[in-house]
Amino acid sequence: MEKQASFIILILDDKVEIVEYLGRYKTPPSMILLAEPGTGKVYKYVLETNNGSPRKPEDKHMLVVVLDQMFHGFGKIIRREVPDKALVVEILGRGIKSPYEQGGVLYWPAQDDYDVMKAVEEFARKHGRAVLFTGDKKLAKQTSMLLSNLGVIVEYMPPNEYPGKEAIARSMVQKIRLIVGRESL
Repeated sequence: MEKQASFIILILDDKVEIVEYLGRYKTPPSMILLAEPGTGKVYKYVLETNNGSPRKPEDKHMLVVVLDQMFHGFGKIIRREVPDKALVVEILGRGIKSPYEQGGVLYWPAQDDYDVMKAVEEFARKHGRAVLFTGDKKLAKQTSMLLSNLGVIVEYMPPNEYPGKEAIARSMVQKIRLIVGRESL
């Protein structure tokens, strides 16, 4: 007897995701072949599912913490407080041309808000989850609206609402702990 299954599949640029699966087996396959009718072309897709839930990213990091330009210098503080499984990214303005890592913090170039959102999107797609800390209300709203479907969490933290750098860093660490879902890092 031939195995049959019914799929509703969402195909985005380089990602295929099962939206609905009706089949003989409890879990959908991890790979499918799709044929383009009339052309003889067959495409192999590795699906982003594992037992019906999103597959964890292959990378060792479970959360990417992105600090916008307003929080320059906070990366080192956050790096000391977050688990090894978090990638801390500090967005820098026009000072650098390519990303570099120093002291466990990845420094990422951006010339404007568009570059920041593009970087956050890239990290969210690659690592599965990302949180953006920003003091820019417009950037916070736009990122939240445009990237929430990728698992991006936006934390709007205007610096003038905190008594100092240490208070901001402490609040960031508390928010990261809530996002990671642990009491202590």
